[in-house]
Amino acid sequence: MPDLIQIQSEYDQVVVVGISLDAISRGGATANDVVPFMEQFGINYPIVKGDMNVTQQYGGIRSIPTSFVIDRRGFIISRHVGLVPIETLREDIEKALAGNYNREDYAKAPNFSLPTIK
Repeated sequence: MPDLIQIQSEYDQVVVVGISLDAISRGGATANDVVPFMEQFGINYPIVKGDMNVTQQYGGIRSIPTSFVIDRRGFIISRHVGLVPIETLREDIEKALAGNYNREDYAKAPNFSLPTIK
């Protein structure tokens, strides 16, 4: 999470969104634990409440963390399972911002909304 906090601070054109899957893995516990966690660690990006739909829509998330970089048109530029170096995220973000790739090579991200944890 420190890397995601750093990414959010570095890039004006980027929005980091965290998805809490605690409601799935921890029997419904989410907001009561997530909000104090966000405050304690200074998380500067929104966290939404995920469900089984989001894990299925994104190809079956089986490990946490799983990170995606999605361009402004909604194409999934990268998917990383497990911890990923911040340099790799920066490279993916720069690629997405520059738009210097063939979108036909990438899948469109699912379109739905999730409630923000506040």
